[in-house]
Amino acid sequence: MYTLYTMDMNVEAATQMGIVQARSELGRLVKNAALLHQPSLISNGEAVGLLLGVQDVETLAAGLSFHPDVAADGEGVSAWLPEFELYGHGDDVDSALQDLANEVREYVDEYLADIDRYRHAPNRASHFPYVLKALALDATGHLDRALRGTEGALP
Repeated sequence: MYTLYTMDMNVEAATQMGIVQARSELGRLVKNAALLHQPSLISNGEAVGLLLGVQDVETLAAGLSFHPDVAADGEGVSAWLPEFELYGHGDDVDSALQDLANEVREYVDEYLADIDRYRHAPNRASHFPYVLKALALDATGHLDRALRGTEGALP
């Protein structure tokens, strides 16, 4: 199977620009990235960054899935997320998954706040693409649904 990609000739191609120009055009660049799915390469002279819309990050991470494991015990319900090695707990499935979603949000914040350490830690480096996926899902209001397994079956 082949996919044909076409490009609207009225839309600018992604070009690399300097940080000063990007600062002055930030509103337009964010709008183009978020609404027109047009990425921007931004350079400060020694490093290059890529500005993407959140929906495009979701698309890039579409092959990654979260697989929560929900189990009842004598003290309520636990939800385990192996991709981040996190637990949520509650009186029922909904509250356990909500607690898990909050744990994921906290972990994403923690990971991004100390990204250099986490990206190089042997037990955390593989989490990076999932961190980006969770960040994008949360920004678009889809994190809870992804953890509830609407694509898969949860009790």
